[in-house]
Amino acid sequence: MDPFDIETYFQKRDVEDTYIVNRFIQRRKKLEEGSASLTRKYFNRDYAAANQRLIDDYFANEPTYDDAMFRRRYLMQKHVFLRIVGDLSSSDNYFTQRVDAANKEENPTKSIKI
Repeated sequence: MDPFDIETYFQKRDVEDTYIVNRFIQRRKKLEEGSASLTRKYFNRDYAAANQRLIDDYFANEPTYDDAMFRRRYLMQKHVFLRIVGDLSSSDNYFTQRVDAANKEENPTKSIKI
């Protein structure tokens, strides 16, 4: 094979160009097909209803679950939890319920999760 054979050079270049173009098309298809699975899924959670269930289940006059179930679920006694919530609410504005930028109430169970 002659190192200066121009015909061979053009054939080899055409094969490489075709390969590169096909790879590009394959990657683009893969990205377009996979883009739907890469998008973030948002769930509309009804925080107000969840807050009401929490109050009904544990803090109502006649709660669904007793103090033993509260201790079992949250790993502390109910009166200790209420004292912590009261102290934090009075001393730090972070733990009070507010409206966020979308004009929705923030998650009312935030103080329990922290």
